[in-house]
Parts: sequence; structure tokens; C-alpha cells
Amino acid sequence: RRPPRSTPKPSSAASDVYKRQPKYSAAEAAARAEGIVGASRSEYQCNHVVNYAYYGNKGYKNYLAKDYLNFGTHSSDLQTGYICVAKNGVHVGIVSSDGKHFIHSSSSKYQVIKVDISQLKYIFPQGYDIRRPNQSLHSTFNKKTVSYTHLRAHETSLHLVCRLLLEKKK
Repeated sequence: RRPPRSTPKPSSAASDVYKRQPKYSAAEAAARAEGIVGASRSEYQCNHVVNYAYYGNKGYKNYLAKDYLNFGTHSSDLQTGYICVAKNGVHVGIVSSDGKHFIHSSSSKYQVIKVDISQLKYIFPQGYDIRRPNQSLHSTFNKKTVSYTHLRAHETSLHLVCRLLLEKKK
């Protein structure tokens, strides 16, 4: 059976999911965060560190620390590029490339710092949630095949015309 024709506009639900995908992989994000260690807190607050690391823009969609409580999926272990966010949503940071350090914007040091992972209990005294990022767009589309349905969900008017023309040739 042939799938139904696509509408000229992509599905808004699928489009929203697509837009929330990080630009960089976990390893790339960790490396990007390490590149701003030492930067002033006035330039990079905690949410800016993660925004910059994953999306390439510290002001990405005005994401705040609390917005990362819904980032990716929950994890019980710390790995490179995973995000730790305070249970109350007031602070966030990222695990370093070596998986042994945590990068965040410190209010007491007034800069982006890299500390031993054992310090998390002091950084987040009320507890924290570990968030495993979803695949980045870059790594998703370079390493994985995607379903026909997934492609159709992101179809634009231009893609629709091209597909219809190709189907007509058959």
C-alpha cells in the first residue's frame, strides 16, 4: 500500500522535535565547554555554558537551567557531555571530555570552571538529575538511516514538488 500524500507543511509536532535536537554531539559539546573554561561568569552563566556547548549559541532560545530538566533522556551514570541539572532547576553544567570533571559557571569563582566530578554533591546540595543528550542532528544524519515517515515529517513545499515530480517519472 502506498503512503498518503504529504501536506505542503511539515508536521508541527515532528518539526518541534527536530528543532530541539542539539547541533553538536556529546563529545563535541564537552570539548566546546572545555574551550570556555576561564571565561567570566558575566559572559557565561550556567545555562550559557550548556547552550553554547550543544547549540553553538549561548543565548539559544533563551534556554535557562530549568529548561534542561527536560533535555534528552534521564540517565543514572555520568558520561562525557552529559548534563547535570539541579533538581530545582537553578543550576546546570556539563561533564568534561575525560568524564572525570564537571564544567559549570561558578558564582563563587565568578568564572567558568572545571572541577572534579566528586564535587557535584557540593555544587548540587539538593541533588541533581543527569540528562543524556539525544543524538545531534549532525551525528544522526551522518551515522544513522532514517525512516521514510521521519523524512516525510520534515518535508517542505519544495521537497513535496520534487517528490511528486520524481513519482510522476516512474
